[in-house]
Amino acid sequence: MRFWGYLLVGSILGISTTFIHKQIAYFYPGLSVWLGGPVLFFFTYAAGYLFFYLFVHDYWWTYLRHFGRDGPLFLLLGLVAAGAVELSSRFIGAPVGLAIPAVLIYLLYLYLTQAELSR
Repeated sequence: MRFWGYLLVGSILGISTTFIHKQIAYFYPGLSVWLGGPVLFFFTYAAGYLFFYLFVHDYWWTYLRHFGRDGPLFLLLGLVAAGAVELSSRFIGAPVGLAIPAVLIYLLYLYLTQAELSR
C-alpha cells in the first residue's frame, strides 16, 4: 500500500473512531477510561478490518486469520493507552482523547502487517 492508501485509511478510520468515541461517551457518560480505551481500540481494529474486507479483497482472508490473535492485542494496547491518558490528564489537567492514538496505532499495525505480507 502506498502513502495515499495509508492517508485514506487513516482519514476514514479517524472519522469513524471519533464517531465511535463520541457515541461511547454519549451512551455511557460515566464510563471509565480503563474500559473505554480497550473498547475504542478494539472497535478501531474491527472498523479497519471491515474497511479492508469491503474494499481490499486481496488481504481480507489474511486479516480474518489473525483477527483472534490481534483483537486481544488491541484490547491490551487500549489498556496501555488508557494508562497513558490517565497520566497525561493528571499532568496536563485536561482530558485527552483516545481516538487519534487508536488510529495511529492501527496505521502502525497496518504498516507492519503489509511489510510482513510483502516478504
